[in-house]
Amino acid sequence: MGRKAIICECSSNGTFLIDDCVDLGLEPVVIYPPIPDESDSLIGEIRKSSEAAIAGRAEIMRVTDMREVAARLDGCDVACVMAGSEYGVPFADELAGLLGLPGNDPSTTRDRTEKLHMHRALERAGLRHIRTAPIASDDDMRAFWKGSPVIVKPSRSGGTVGFHLCRTLDECVAAYRSVRDSSDWAGGRDSEPIAQDYIEGREYIVNTLSRDGVHRITDMWVYHKQNVGIGMAYDCAMSVTDPSEEENAVADYAVEVLRATEMEQGPAHIEIKCDGEGPVLIEINARPMGGAFSKASLDRCLGHHITDLALRSAVDPSFIHTLPEGIPRVRDFILKVMIVHQDRTVDADTMCEFVRGFRSFNAIKTPLPKGARVPYGKTENLEMSPGSVELIQTDEGSALEDFALLSNIELRLPDLVYGSEAADRGEPPGIREPSGNTAWIDDDGLHVPAGPTERLEVYTWSMDLQKFYRELFRGIDIVPSGGEVVVDRRVEGMVPYGRKGVYTLMMVAGLDFEIAQPEEPIVAAKR
Repeated sequence: MGRKAIICECSSNGTFLIDDCVDLGLEPVVIYPPIPDESDSLIGEIRKSSEAAIAGRAEIMRVTDMREVAARLDGCDVACVMAGSEYGVPFADELAGLLGLPGNDPSTTRDRTEKLHMHRALERAGLRHIRTAPIASDDDMRAFWKGSPVIVKPSRSGGTVGFHLCRTLDECVAAYRSVRDSSDWAGGRDSEPIAQDYIEGREYIVNTLSRDGVHRITDMWVYHKQNVGIGMAYDCAMSVTDPSEEENAVADYAVEVLRATEMEQGPAHIEIKCDGEGPVLIEINARPMGGAFSKASLDRCLGHHITDLALRSAVDPSFIHTLPEGIPRVRDFILKVMIVHQDRTVDADTMCEFVRGFRSFNAIKTPLPKGARVPYGKTENLEMSPGSVELIQTDEGSALEDFALLSNIELRLPDLVYGSEAADRGEPPGIREPSGNTAWIDDDGLHVPAGPTERLEVYTWSMDLQKFYRELFRGIDIVPSGGEVVVDRRVEGMVPYGRKGVYTLMMVAGLDFEIAQPEEPIVAAKR
């Protein structure tokens, strides 16, 4: 029997801990605590997919309470107890205490898991906080209203689920009733509605690691969300690579938040906004950062993937002192969360092939299966996004430029991203015989000459859009710097938005071009 690492509610990026345990020679044991309604709740859905991902790689215990777990582990060599997701935080606190292992005080767990209590903890510590109140009636809501925008949400939630941005009193009351009458993320009714003043400003993510009250920042991100009606849609997260004065102030404030909420052990994911008055906490989560980041991409850009540092710190109290103080330097990394701005059909294959054309593209993650073409509602929270795209810096400015271009396209030319029915293509183009060092794309696909490729000609007429994207970007990739890409004008009939759409594809691929006359082909140059 080997040394065990206990992971409470292992999901999202918490699943990275399974491989981390193996790398350190530990046996991972995943604890799944009870859920009020596992069959019909957000936590239940997340658990289902996560359990499938870790099946066969870890021992799994389904339990009713932590005392049962402690009894079953009696006599075992347990190295540490960690929270593998937000839902597992209170159970990890309790179990660590029962086993006599380093952990956070269960009596202050609510200061790290419930938004109402964490802001009260900041107030007690004399730190800037947001005016927050529990709402138990329409009258409570009216009493809280001061004429400026208000956030109404459950005190415990995740992924902006249950989040309402309200600009009128009527909206506030309606939002309170919606939260009150809805099941929480675990399928129960334990999370009380709260109201908070809405803070305008830049939003940051600060990921931290603590051991015995010593705190380090592992990475930091600028976050952005878009207001969509009464909801919020995540837009992107950008790594902080060259900290500004404001960002250093945010980092210092984050450490004070850790102290105020008595976060003594383990990783934390802290959301902070910064306005004219300085930084203020949105919420603290006493667990690793979740989201759509891949482990390989985090390793590439940060030099770690957060959970590996957290596990090493959990088993070695001296490890925390090997990490640098302040905000570490990392590579440019943008996670673009896709947003559907209006109800429409989303073609999963077209979306995936389209984003692969960007110069800084690294990976795409989507909940849609390959070949899916499904109706999609307007994105109003993280769960309603059709996917997320990783953009990693490849040359000066490419990641940021690609993010701006992709954001503009999904808003203004969404058929390019998500697919559309083909327009009337008219008569097919005349076929020209390519010669010499020319590659070409016709209705059969990409054809590459035996020798070096110096030019790409595109004259396909009836190819599926997702296949066209794949062949076009493959073809552009083999053209050397300074080479030409020539697109026959008839191709415009199969591309959404016609000539504008073709020019947009040239921009996605980073090509240089001049606007041609309508009857002329589009000629672009590879940078």
